[in-house]
Amino acid sequence: MSEEVNSEKVDRRKWFKIAGAGVLAVAVAGAGAYYYTSQPEKDTINILVESTMTGAYGWAGQHQIEGTALAVDEVNAAGGVLGKELRYTSIDDELNPSVATRRVN
Repeated sequence: MSEEVNSEKVDRRKWFKIAGAGVLAVAVAGAGAYYYTSQPEKDTINILVESTMTGAYGWAGQHQIEGTALAVDEVNAAGGVLGKELRYTSIDDELNPSVATRRVN
């Protein structure tokens, strides 16, 4: 008996949403930890998205940023996280760990 293989193609928009949701999930988890350990109350939760946006794999990083933007817009349209608006900032790591470290710090 042969097994059927699911050959459903993932279109670009769906890929953006999946990638963005993954990034957003990690970012929100970190933001949640920060939220509960920080003293001052703020009306926004800031997320830093580090990705390769230039060079040979820049196309993938651009997709990640676009997916993050879609996900952030959807979360904010639904009332945010714990009633707080999400905002994101992106940095280009140039596919270089030392550049990423320098830009994050």
